[in-house]
Amino acid sequence: MTRNDEIPGGYVLHRLEGVSLGRQHILLPARLHDEISAAREALEERALTEAEDRSGSIWAGPPAKARKKSGIGGIDAEEEEEELALTPQEGPASHECAVHSRDEPLKMLRRAKQATPDRDRISQLEALYLKLKERGPYRTLALNGDWSSTLSRLDQTHPHFAAVTQVVRERLTLARQSGKPVQIPPLLLLGMAGVGKTHYAQALAAAVGTSHRQLQLDTAVTDAALIGSEKRWANTAYGALFEEVVLGEHANPVIVLDELDKALRDNRNDALAPLHSLLERVTSCRTRDISLDFQFDASHVIWICTANDPMLIPQPLRTRMKEFTIHFPSADQSIRIAREVARKAVTEIAPPEFEEPADDIGVVLGHLTAREAYHATADAVARAVAAGRLRLERTDFPADVRYEDEGASGWLH
Repeated sequence: MTRNDEIPGGYVLHRLEGVSLGRQHILLPARLHDEISAAREALEERALTEAEDRSGSIWAGPPAKARKKSGIGGIDAEEEEEELALTPQEGPASHECAVHSRDEPLKMLRRAKQATPDRDRISQLEALYLKLKERGPYRTLALNGDWSSTLSRLDQTHPHFAAVTQVVRERLTLARQSGKPVQIPPLLLLGMAGVGKTHYAQALAAAVGTSHRQLQLDTAVTDAALIGSEKRWANTAYGALFEEVVLGEHANPVIVLDELDKALRDNRNDALAPLHSLLERVTSCRTRDISLDFQFDASHVIWICTANDPMLIPQPLRTRMKEFTIHFPSADQSIRIAREVARKAVTEIAPPEFEEPADDIGVVLGHLTAREAYHATADAVARAVAAGRLRLERTDFPADVRYEDEGASGWLH
């Protein structure tokens, strides 16, 4: 029944709804009308609340006051928004930047509650919201304070990547002089298998001093790996970028995409498609994770990609990256690399009092790849320790590993 109009004398004219009667209106005292209306509204609200409790739905309408802090749907968006507005906004420290807006976590939660009745999904997102709320929007712009000497060391261990290292050195110098965040262009390292591209990419990430994540694109990796999977999937999950930038410690992690030319690309999925916007600073500052419907800033990410065949990479992507063709090192460079790799292996696995490898060990291992030289040195250290020695000798290396021609020149590979 609805209140249509008041009639002198304290009566109200009502219209009856939802019933089939000969008469469509009825006169009732105004006081009785108000009591009936209040009782009816209370019954309707109670029925709605009980229906929500039985179905577990928390998205069809605002939860009752008594349910604000309990179980599914325990977070009240309106209260959270009021608290956010009253909380003073602190600025970032000199070495920090905001990777998302202050209210983006709350927007994520609101959108999810409007879109899905899945109790488990809402519980997961509420836990994520509370975590992001506690952390705030700022992340560190990491930079190794000793990057100059670290890059010099990289020149020693990877001399055939000198051109790449020089570009990074120039960008870090620019950032130091300008006081602005580091902007290293996306790097594409091209070359034959075994030239050391992946090893160098990992070493460069460590030299910059930030966290890094490596994705092997020669496996069954889809576009969801970077920006999350579709929300309609039962096993939807956020992507590696959200995990590294928003959930991680640094706004500028290094993302290594290995074997870019072997990425999955067909009519149903293109693992490289997200890179068209991610490799551009003007668009990557508004990256959106598909699974969470969460917008964040990925413009500070440092991208290092490796590939064997550049012709298998879409040209629009290649124009977004700075390309370097890496050749196998020369004989002298191979010896230097092997010497540095052997020293690294000894430092990492040998007893503290173990002697540093002699320079001629580089000649022994110079024909091997960096990975092979490391494993060969590890085996040799184990043999030396088992023999009661704290130094390496040539005989600690198997005969099929040793390169005996100390006067070698030209190419070892």
